[in-house]
Amino acid sequence: MINSVFYKDLQPAQLLEKITNCPIAYLPIGTLEWHGRHMPLGTDMLIPETVFAKVAESAGGVVLPPLFLAPGIKQKIKGKKFAGMEICGFEENKPNQLFGNCYHISEKLFYKILNGILENLKRNGFKYLVAHGHGPSMNAFSKYKGKFQKKYGIKCFTLFDLGFTETDGIQTDHAASNETSLVMSINSKLVDIENLNQDEIPVAIWGKDPRTDASIEYGDKLISTNVEQVVISLKKITENLDNSQLPKIEFSNIKSLIGK
Repeated sequence: MINSVFYKDLQPAQLLEKITNCPIAYLPIGTLEWHGRHMPLGTDMLIPETVFAKVAESAGGVVLPPLFLAPGIKQKIKGKKFAGMEICGFEENKPNQLFGNCYHISEKLFYKILNGILENLKRNGFKYLVAHGHGPSMNAFSKYKGKFQKKYGIKCFTLFDLGFTETDGIQTDHAASNETSLVMSINSKLVDIENLNQDEIPVAIWGKDPRTDASIEYGDKLISTNVEQVVISLKKITENLDNSQLPKIEFSNIKSLIGK
């Protein structure tokens, strides 16, 4: 029997034990989105999922499966739909569809999905939700987190609420030195800087040039320093937690369906 921090890996009794000890849920809110020619399309899920796993190993809690659907700016020209970096990564009114993008939904639908997640987290006894990942997803989550807290009694945070900074935090650019360094630290085989032509402007990349400013060492530093800060913050937040209202695994009137 493995001791995992991932919800999908846990048996019911294991999940209950983890929620009883620390009722924090971590939600990677990412995308399947172009992150340069050099990075995986799942970068916005890979980074927060990895960071959350490290936080959960020290602070407690459970990492939820990533959400890859996300809101963002959108535009329609001559029957073609564009979203996110397909718009802001190019000249005004001259968007380009980026191959591999598979994530965009309306903010209204995104809110409904988050609402459903919070409703189910409450049912299982979670008291805190930390979400991080795709920029527009975090903006939308932050917009509604007060409403969610009031409705479900679950306190909501992004990693930026827990000690991150805009310069040395997690995912502070788009496929540039910060995110590239983070993925290099997580799994360097997923990054191929040579796919970025040295003589061209990289397509749909925002931030410091990953060809000159990204490194495994920088990614290692970002992860270690930020995980440490988040763990400290979460332990302070949960130190006076009342676990008396958490659920129990109890059944009655069981109908056997074995052999049916």
